[in-house]
Amino acid sequence: MIYRMYRNALHSRESSNKLKQREYLFWFSNRQFHHLKHLTNVQGTLSNGTAITVKKLSATKEGMWEFAEKSRAIAGIKHPNLLTLMGCCAGKNQLLLIYEFIGTTSLEDALFGSDDELRARLDWPTRYRICLGLAEGLAFLHEGSKQETIHGDIKPANIILDDDLNPKIHGFGFAKLYHKQKSEGSMLYTAPEVTFRPLEARTDVYSFGVVMLILFSGRKIKTPRAGGETIYLVDEAEKMDRRGTLMELVDPKLSYDWEEAEMILRLVMHCIDSPPYRPTMSAIVKKLKKGHSIQTILTNAGEFSMYHTVVLDYHIFI
Repeated sequence: MIYRMYRNALHSRESSNKLKQREYLFWFSNRQFHHLKHLTNVQGTLSNGTAITVKKLSATKEGMWEFAEKSRAIAGIKHPNLLTLMGCCAGKNQLLLIYEFIGTTSLEDALFGSDDELRARLDWPTRYRICLGLAEGLAFLHEGSKQETIHGDIKPANIILDDDLNPKIHGFGFAKLYHKQKSEGSMLYTAPEVTFRPLEARTDVYSFGVVMLILFSGRKIKTPRAGGETIYLVDEAEKMDRRGTLMELVDPKLSYDWEEAEMILRLVMHCIDSPPYRPTMSAIVKKLKKGHSIQTILTNAGEFSMYHTVVLDYHIFI
């Protein structure tokens, strides 16, 4: 019955759908295991007036039990820069995630959508504030909650902006269940080492660096050129860094402090470096709050020890 009521809500397009609060706190377990695949999102309203977003997933072969258990744990994670998971429901080969609703505008929409007024609001201070909020949210996932949680799919489309352009990270906690099924587009934001090693905190650091690059350059992750050539932003940044022209990446429409912009781009390059050289998210937060220098971030043993490992010899690629 519970699942049927969700199904009816999903099929209805009216925003006046009322779902009782006790209904979305339904946790389902099953002996069968299923993979997750995103299908659609629907907005609704609980009987107490709370606006929600229902993300509908499909189940195939494995992961149902893990999904239910993971959902239960993630629902307890609260942070101003994380979209709150209020509950889940599963059954009849369908998985439903119920999130708080703060809007439908993603960072990707704001940067590259058709709303010129919205894009005009993304001045340098606002982009810096968004960057800091994302860093704080990820730092909390990695180090501030009861157990380390890896997002695994950080990209502009998974960052929701509220009316004041405050960021909330969406979709965290389920990456390990379906990261092998990620689209080609998502893989452009993903650290290259995930092809031969498990997801970990430094994987998110890489993706955060890519999002920073997009945010402050105003450029897309890839740009097609005449003749069938495609320019990849990360590759371009590395080339410009070697040439000493990295500052040319900053969005020319922005008014900014040179030293602050230089610090941001240097931090970006450290984030997309080989895994052992990436700073922790908590160290990044401190840097963005202007508490430490770049050198302090990279050499402070207390901040860097969790990522200390053998240096890998490989090339960053997209």
